[in-house]
Amino acid sequence: MPDADESILLNKERKLFRRILFGRLAFYLGLNVGGNNE
Repeated sequence: MPDADESILLNKERKLFRRILFGRLAFYLGLNVGGNNE
């Protein structure tokens, strides 16, 4: 079933995108905190 495979692929991409997004956000917040501590 191509539909099922497509939805699974979309799910994986969505999780990966969310992980990258949160990682970048945490990194950005960490930089801001580090800059404020100086």
